[in-house]
Order: sequence, then C-alpha cells, then structure tokens
Amino acid sequence: MLHRTLSCVLVALHAASITLLALALPYPEINVTDFTITSSSSDVVARTDPMRAVPFTPLLAPLRCIGNNVFCLSIQMANEAYKEFLHVDWGGWSWIEDTPGQEWRTFGFAGSFTGSIRMHCRQDSEDDFTFSFGQLKSSYMSTYSRELRGHTSDGKTMSAVSAKRAVATRKSWVDFHVWCRDWENVKAPNATGLL
Repeated sequence: MLHRTLSCVLVALHAASITLLALALPYPEINVTDFTITSSSSDVVARTDPMRAVPFTPLLAPLRCIGNNVFCLSIQMANEAYKEFLHVDWGGWSWIEDTPGQEWRTFGFAGSFTGSIRMHCRQDSEDDFTFSFGQLKSSYMSTYSRELRGHTSDGKTMSAVSAKRAVATRKSWVDFHVWCRDWENVKAPNATGLL
C-alpha cells in the first residue's frame, strides 16, 4: 500500500514538473489570442489546439518511406490543415498512410508525379503548394503562401516568409514534409535540426 501511494505521489510530481517546464518555455511565433475563432477576420487561425501538431520529423515517416525506392509526401492533417488535391498533372500515388491520431498523412509514389495541394492554415486562407517528384532527374516543391512551411529529406526548407518560396533537389528518392507554420513547436527544430 505504501509503495502504491509513493508511486502515485512520484507520478503527480513528475506531471507537475512537466507542466511547469512547458509554461516556462518561450513560443515566439505563437500568440494565444491568435487562436480565438471569429467570423470577422481572416487573420486569426481557424483551428484550435496548436500545441498538438509539431513539425514533421523522420521518426514519424512510415517505414516504407525509409530506404526504399519511393517518393513520400507527408502533410499535416492535424487541425484539418489538409484540404484536397487541386489537380494531378502527371502520375498517381501508390498508397496513403496516416499516423496514429491522424495528425499526418503520407502519400507514397513509386514513380514520377506532379500535382498541387490545397491546405487551410487560417480561417479564410487557401494555402496551395505545387510539387513534383522524379521529373527531369530532380524533384521540387513551391508555394506563394506565407502560411506554409516545407522540408525535404535532404535538408532544404521551403518558406515564402524567408524568401525560399521554392526548393529543388537532385536526390534520387526524396521525401517532402509540409505543414502550417502557425503550429510549429519551437522545441522540435532544436531537437531534430529540421529548421
């Protein structure tokens, strides 16, 4: 009985220390008032619970993306960020896989593909990006949206905010990850080196 009581106390102390640590960490790009949903402004974020979604890390990639001859595109599903494929110019995907909790969706491509996707990062925004895998021995993605952030598996970053609107790579089999920058967790870039 004493052992169980001590275990409960230790768990409670551990949870309290994590809460205090989380409150002490700075979140420079996140303003709590930004997440109040109103119908009169397109500047406010339309989705709630921004701290659940974090930038994509290789640890979240489906196993079939790792070490296989396949292109993978992983996009943020959390907070209903992903909307639809706008069009497919060339090719088709081989499979689709969601992470547990459906926070990320990965499209797998066994061959060349070119198309555009629409995401919805803010209440009235339409955040589109175009991407291409395996065309003319290179792959690329680009966007005009200042709300999207993208990353390639060989270390390039797409961000219209930092004038990196388009990125291209000649890596044979590359993976792309795209998410809404408002949901970035500042702890993740330091831990993974993605940004």
